[in-house]
Amino acid sequence: MVKNKEKKLLKERYKQEMTRIKESYKKMIQEEEKRHKEKIEPPSNAFISLRGVNKVYDNYVYAVHDFSLDIEKDELVVFVGPSGCGKSTTLRMIAGLEEITTGDLFIDGKLANELSAKERDVSMVFQNYALYPHMSIFDNIAFSLQVRHYPKEEIEKRVKETAKTLQIEDYLYRFPKELSGGQRQRVALGRAIARQAKVFLMDEPLSNLDAKLRVSMRSEIIRLHNEFKTTTIYVTHDQAEAMTMADKIVIMKDGIIQQVGAPEIIYNHPKNTFVANFIGSPAMNLVNASYSHKGEIVFLDGTSIPLSSSEIKAHNDFYLSEIARVEKLIADKAYEEPDRNIVLTYHKEPLSWKTIFKKKEYPHIKSSEEKLAELNDERKYYQDCLEKDHDIIFGIRPEDIHLKDEISKKMRLTSPIETKVDLFELLGSEYHLHLIFNEESLIAKCENDKEIKGKKTLEVYFDLRKMHIFDKKNERAIF
Repeated sequence: MVKNKEKKLLKERYKQEMTRIKESYKKMIQEEEKRHKEKIEPPSNAFISLRGVNKVYDNYVYAVHDFSLDIEKDELVVFVGPSGCGKSTTLRMIAGLEEITTGDLFIDGKLANELSAKERDVSMVFQNYALYPHMSIFDNIAFSLQVRHYPKEEIEKRVKETAKTLQIEDYLYRFPKELSGGQRQRVALGRAIARQAKVFLMDEPLSNLDAKLRVSMRSEIIRLHNEFKTTTIYVTHDQAEAMTMADKIVIMKDGIIQQVGAPEIIYNHPKNTFVANFIGSPAMNLVNASYSHKGEIVFLDGTSIPLSSSEIKAHNDFYLSEIARVEKLIADKAYEEPDRNIVLTYHKEPLSWKTIFKKKEYPHIKSSEEKLAELNDERKYYQDCLEKDHDIIFGIRPEDIHLKDEISKKMRLTSPIETKVDLFELLGSEYHLHLIFNEESLIAKCENDKEIKGKKTLEVYFDLRKMHIFDKKNERAIF
């Protein structure tokens, strides 16, 4: 009897939740349709512009969340992130190979949401080259020109000029199977170049090549971009490619943009721990610590770092800005807006009733009261951080950890920090030292001429000019 009653209550709750979700979804789509009937102004200074773009697949996977980005003409922009972060999906939406669920895409001042892939005038280079095996290299490069009915003389001229640029003139009458991976990748690039499209889209084009050839082809793509000055979007999971190639990097995680900026800005000023850990090789060291209102950072063993007045001010300014952000959300009644993540993901029934009853789970869209309570809790947390000691994450890059004989006068250093040596890695000109500090791992770099091999402990110094401090709860950069 109890089980039947429980089942009935759960089923009733499930129906209520699904009704609310479907109503919210209907409202959201109506707003989108209404907005698209109105005149949407193109961006004034961007060649490609994505505004609030979302992608939800039919299997309820929310692949891209509220993606907004402006790309200038002739810019080389790199989308980088781990596998499954939504970078290739975003590229395919720009190419017209995937439908945009909600949001707007502009290319060269035109709304491109409803344009076919052909009408967008983009060329795409795929990870697996996508060459026609039964066609010669000449015909592979010429194919997109032939289907657009270019004159024969123009096709021959473009193909030969492209082949000369890529140094593949001798292979024009061979077939793809007769070429190496690097040569096939040049052909795939040649097909895009010969089109002379407005935009080049490259989806991990070098991932199938060996390490040495990847470096060579990376330089080739940079040279070609400098020569042809075509707006290019390049997708990769390799942060070295992103750092060396990009005018602007877009770092993604779980379908959400984490940070956008020039490579040096992202490297030196990461906005959160994910970016700090993803960009850089080896990754930034992240160590648990606490912030003391005496104006110090204190590690678990009691080691402390005194902060300057400007660093204390940066800490306080961060939490004041977070409080102001949350208070604005409350004042604007943002908690009454639909939760787009839930609404877009669960606008259809995602689970069978049998599964829901077994797991005692169902899609839940938070009420306004629940979301307001969360905002109030968030505001209290930030207020406490202003007034009390609290946990933080301390970040320092491997190259900013030094041995005693590497110290220079320009550095701002900690007192000597005792560490245990876990592992030495020799990488030609330098060692990577794997150290233990407060039961946490650190990696430091040093030159290979140091007399350190075989030591069990090392004293190291952190260069505090290069330290990073992150909030423990939301993992965002304080300074």
